[in-house]
Amino acid sequence: MMLTRKLLLLFSLALLTLACASTPDVGVRHDYRSARVRSVAVVPFYAVGTFGLGDDEFELLRLTYQAQAIAWLQKMGFEVMEPEALQHHLSHHELREIFEEGVLLRSALTSYFEPSNDGQTPGVEVLTLRTLARQEALPTDTLLIGQIVYHSRGTCRQAPDAFTPYARTSATADTPAGYPRPCVVSHFQAKLVDIHTGHTMWFNRMHRESYGRQINEDLTLHNITRTIQDTLGEGSGLEELIAAPPTLQVNASTDVPEAQ
Repeated sequence: MMLTRKLLLLFSLALLTLACASTPDVGVRHDYRSARVRSVAVVPFYAVGTFGLGDDEFELLRLTYQAQAIAWLQKMGFEVMEPEALQHHLSHHELREIFEEGVLLRSALTSYFEPSNDGQTPGVEVLTLRTLARQEALPTDTLLIGQIVYHSRGTCRQAPDAFTPYARTSATADTPAGYPRPCVVSHFQAKLVDIHTGHTMWFNRMHRESYGRQINEDLTLHNITRTIQDTLGEGSGLEELIAAPPTLQVNASTDVPEAQ
C-alpha cells in the first residue's frame, strides 16, 4: 500500500512538472476581459486515473468534487445547468455520442481548448464545439470543465511549496507539529470555455493540503470544499465574468390600478 502511494505521488509530481512547462495563464483570458456570463453548463468532471481507488470509491469522489463546484457556482450567481441535465439534452437531440467523442477529455486539461499555433489544425475538442455552436445544438454558450488532477489521503512528508508555487494548506488544532503528518491532498483545475470559439475564457488550478491528527471523512470533505472554493472563488478572476442579473423593466405607458 505504501509503495502504491509513493508511486502515485511520483506520478502526480511528474505530471505536475510536465504541465508547469506549458501551463496556460490563470484568470480571465485577454480576449474575454469584457465578456459577461450568466448561464454555465457543467460537463461531468474527469480524472486521468483513479488514484488507487475502486470504481465505486472513485465515482463518489468525482461526484463530491462536482457537487461542491456546482454549489459554489450557484452561490456566485451563475445559472447552472448540471451535468445530468446537459447529458439529457444531448441524448434528447441525439448528440451525446458526438459530444463525448469530441469533448470528454482523456489527458491534462491544460492542453485542451487552446488556440492552435500558426498553420496547425485546431484540436478536435475545439472543432466539435464550434460545429455544435453553429448548429445551435448546445443549451448554453459556456461550459465549465473540471479535472481532478490528484487526490490522496495519507502522510505528507514535506511542505507543498517545495514542489508547486500555488499550494495552500490548513490544519486542525490537534495536528502534529512538523513533518511527516497525516494529510488529505487535493489538486484540481478548471476551465470556462466559449462554445463559439472552442477556446478557454478562464482557467485556474489549486493544490491544497489539510492536516490533522487523524484522517477522516470530515477532513476529506473540508479539503475538497476549500480546494473548489480556492479554484473558483474570490481572487480567481471568475467573478469578473458574472453578468449582472436582468433588471425589471417597467413600461411607463402601462396603466397601474389605483390603490383602493
